[in-house]
Parts: sequence; C-alpha cells; structure tokens
Amino acid sequence: MDGRRSDLKYIASIVRSIINTIKEPCLLRDVLAYYPEVENTPLPYRNLGYETPEDLLTETGEFTLERSSNGDTVITAKLNEKSAHIVALVRDQKTNKPLRILATKPMGLSNRCIGGDAKFKDRNSNSLGVIDENNGLSKVVYEKTLEMPSILVDSREAQLKHVTSIVRSIINSQKPPCFMRDVLKYYPEVEGMPLPYRSLGYETPEYFLMETGEFIFTSSNNGDTIITAKYNKSSAHIVTFVSEQKTNKSLRGGETGFRNINSPDHTNKRHQRSNMFRRKPYSRSLQSAKSIGVELSGYTHACPVHPQFVHRYVHYSRVNALGEVLRKVERFQDRNRLNLQKKHQCQDQRQDSVNPIYRWL
Repeated sequence: MDGRRSDLKYIASIVRSIINTIKEPCLLRDVLAYYPEVENTPLPYRNLGYETPEDLLTETGEFTLERSSNGDTVITAKLNEKSAHIVALVRDQKTNKPLRILATKPMGLSNRCIGGDAKFKDRNSNSLGVIDENNGLSKVVYEKTLEMPSILVDSREAQLKHVTSIVRSIINSQKPPCFMRDVLKYYPEVEGMPLPYRSLGYETPEYFLMETGEFIFTSSNNGDTIITAKYNKSSAHIVTFVSEQKTNKSLRGGETGFRNINSPDHTNKRHQRSNMFRRKPYSRSLQSAKSIGVELSGYTHACPVHPQFVHRYVHYSRVNALGEVLRKVERFQDRNRLNLQKKHQCQDQRQDSVNPIYRWL
C-alpha cells in the first residue's frame, strides 16, 4: 500500500509539472500527450488497476477535473498552501505560447513507474498499437498529438534557460535575502521535480546556477548561501511589482521592533493623518453662497446650510432636513433668550433686596 501511494505521489508530481507549463485551461488530453515526453512511457493507469486516467488522477486528490462546454476534460492542479504565491507568480510570467520547455528524463535512466511489465517506448515511434495497449487512446487522439509541437529539450542552452526562469521567479517571490536552501525547497513545488543539476553533470546546485551567469552567490554570517538574481530588463516590471508589495515587518504593529513616536518622521506622519480627518472651517464665502433668510422673533437671520448639520438627516428628504435644521436654530435662540431673561430677573431681585438707603447714595 505504501509503494502504491508513493507511485501515485510521483505521478501527481509529474502531472502537476506538465499543468504548470501549459497556459490555462489545461486539457486532460494534453497531459496524456506530454506525459510520455517526460517519463518515456505513457501514463500507467492500467498497470495500477484503474480503468481510466480520470480515476487515477482523482485518486491522488491533487487535481480537479471538469467538463468544458465542448466536452473536453479540463484538469486543474489544486494549490498548495506552502507554494501558492510562488505558483501564482510563475503563472503570471508565462507567455501566451501554449507550451514551455520541460526537463525530460534521459533515456538511460530507469523508470519508477510501475509494475514490472512497463517498458520504454521510442518517443518518435508512430506505432498506434503501443499506445492502444498501454493507454487505450483512440487513433484519432494519437494522430492529433503528433501534430502538436514537441516539448523535448534538445539543447543544453534551452534547458538552462528554462531552469533559470523558474529559479528567478522563486527568488523574486521571496523576501530578501533569499537562501539557496529556499530555492531547493520550492523548486519541486513549482516544477514537480528537484533541481536537475546532477542529470546535467554538475556536482552542486551552485555550480549549475553559476553556469547560467544570471545569479550571484554570497555567504551570510552564519555560513548560509545567499542567492541573488542579476537585474534583467525583461523582468524589471515584475521585480518592481513584487518589491512594492513586500512590507517591512519591523514597522508592523503587534510584531517585534520598537518605534520612536517622538521622531520627526513619525510626528509628521501623525500630524498628516490628523489633518486628513480634521473638519475644515466653514468659510465666509460658503456662508454667503449657501444661506437662507430665517424669521426668528421678528428678526431675519442668515442661516447657513452646513453639511455638518444636514448629514445627520440624510435619510430624510432635503426639505425635511432643512426644516429640522431651522427648528434646531430656533430652539437654540429660544434657549438663549430664556437664559438672558433669567439673568435679568436675578439682577432685579438682588437690587430689590438691597437697603433702600444705599440706592440713593
């Protein structure tokens, strides 16, 4: 059971790498056509006891299969939480071309898949019987796949260029500094296979990436290897976009790090925020432009229609809101008049309580 599960996991990694190299939407027939180009053998669903490729891919639990309007099966790889942002960044950098170059397994290597009767087939073979025996594909489907361009890596330079683009995408998605161990960790999540430096004849990943001439290696204080991508004009807009989205963790609230609230920068920002939300004074020109005559106690007053009063009653109509404002002004005037009358009455009572002799002094 463990061996079967490991085989399913390996097949899922290969299928995921094929899906990541094809512009969406990816059809199941494309996966079945390009799987032999990568593994040198068709998808071994029959050898594992499945009737259809859909059953095998559904069993892995890493893919979603849907039917399109024209009857084709669309396959989508489920996002992995650890590398979702990296996969999204790599997908954004893909061109409109339907294919990308895939690192293929050399013909001399043994095949992990599966069950002892699986054999290597010639990649250029046009034998329909071989395809029908292993995969059960129809003649029409196979002839259609022959018309599609091959994704085999025939040149060493093309393979180096493809690996370089993936490594550059991983570096751009990381907060600097990016360590070499991070590249080796996330590369299989994007491509479905480890960094192929040994299959290309290199002893270490550093020697392999130095050969591309697009990366710089430095050592940190604790001995870790830091990798930096050289500036590339074709990806300048992507680097700028990612750098703008990266935040400075030392300035975030709730995390470690202290801020000097009395520093000039912090004080200026604080005043800018307070001025942003401070209500502007009501100017004289606005008063004369937006005012009406109000009759109160026999006098005509200029009552400005100030938004500060009207916005509280925006659920009413404008007429009701204006009437409410006028009533508030009238109540305010009445209250002031009553207070003034009480003040005069108190003064009169004090004068009456004084000895009449002192009134005439």
